[in-house]
This record gives sequence, C-alpha cells and structure tokens, in this order.
Amino acid sequence: MTNAAPMRTQRTGFQNIAQVPSDALLREIAPPLVPGEDPRRKLLMFSGSRQDAAQLAVGVAKSHWLDAIRQGVVEATTASTVSVLAYERQVQNVPLADAERTLADRLGPTRTTRAQALQGSGC
Repeated sequence: MTNAAPMRTQRTGFQNIAQVPSDALLREIAPPLVPGEDPRRKLLMFSGSRQDAAQLAVGVAKSHWLDAIRQGVVEATTASTVSVLAYERQVQNVPLADAERTLADRLGPTRTTRAQALQGSGC
C-alpha cells in the first residue's frame, strides 16, 4: 500500500521560485531607462546541470511572457470599465473631469452597442 500524498505533486517548481527573485533583482539593480524592455538589462542564474539551466531559462521566459499578457488584459479591462463608467456619468449629466470626458467621448462612437444600452437604460 503506497502512501503518496496528493499535495506532493502540487508544489511550486524551481523555475517559479527563481522567477520572483529575478524580477525583483532586475527592478532593483537595473530599472529600465525607457518604457518597455531595455536590451542592456541581463540577469545571470546558475544551475547544477545543463538540463536544469535550459528548463529554467525557458520556464522563466515563458512565465514573463504570460505575466505580460495577464497585465495587458487587466489594463485593457480596467480602461474599458473606466470608459463605460465615464460615459454613464456623461449620460446622467454629471460633471466630468477632462480625462473622464475624453474617455466618455471615445466610447460613444467606438462601442455603439454599449453606448445605446447605457442611454436606453434610463441612467
């Protein structure tokens, strides 16, 4: 009878553990000079074997890419939500700041279905 704990297989891999400190180190020792990736920024990690090093490099690169995708989705969702709320306030004739007015003005022509729904909802 085996006593394999099901939680043992649900552990964080070495690559995930290495990614968090590497992100923090890059932010601290070499903050980017311009928005986006600065090609001069490098980080060297050591591993006990070539195979582990190769897996670590691929895993960290993939995780960075997935994190960038997640961040983009969150930012786009947030911007869309803010635009809808600004447009709703505009429909209600609530005074808007310049930035809110710009967002609300952009929503009407680009998202006609949402804009019509907000106008027709009796906001």
